[in-house]
Amino acid sequence: MKMYNSLSKPPIPKLAGKFVNIYKPQVDIYTLPTTTSQDGNISYQQGATYQDWRTNDHTFIKDDRNRWHCFGITKPWLSGDNGHSAEGLCFHAVAPTGNFAQACTFQSWQDLEKISVGDCGWAPAAIKIGDQYSLVGSHLGQATSEDLLEWNDGGKLNIKGGNRDPHILFWENTYYFLRCDGSGINLVTSSDFVNWSDPVTIYQPQRTQSYTKKKE
Repeated sequence: MKMYNSLSKPPIPKLAGKFVNIYKPQVDIYTLPTTTSQDGNISYQQGATYQDWRTNDHTFIKDDRNRWHCFGITKPWLSGDNGHSAEGLCFHAVAPTGNFAQACTFQSWQDLEKISVGDCGWAPAAIKIGDQYSLVGSHLGQATSEDLLEWNDGGKLNIKGGNRDPHILFWENTYYFLRCDGSGINLVTSSDFVNWSDPVTIYQPQRTQSYTKKKE
């Protein structure tokens, strides 16, 4: 078997089978304030029931009972809507009990009550800090829980830089918090999840010169 240097030539994963739809949001009531799509053609009414819901930008975390939970953006959807209007709620789906293979079966994940506290419904990242779980969204709002079921508003993180899609990594007693920032990615760090460093850009794509091939 040929071995590759993990830094210069990392192995590329390949799909071994077909995609499986493990979760489908159920019919639900839209609880956020009434909003209209950018083109003004579609309106989502507070208190109205919607059959179809869409998901986006999700995160996974495992609870103390070894059961997977998934959180992410969700919104009601009406035909013709191609935008992000009515987003702001966070969906919560939980895997069936059993092994990983059982959790990867068709629409086997249970749809739980949506989360509206902590402004976590914007591309949330999930992490456990001590005995407490946290969901942190793009707007830096934080929702906290001791069991991944009951959630409280944890306030807003005091972090500079970035604008969306956070990812959190804990390694060697340091929290690494990454967010998209324009076309790049920046990083802040913390030892206590309260006080954060100034942002540092760790990735910025190089500009490539575009050209049009001349006809001969």
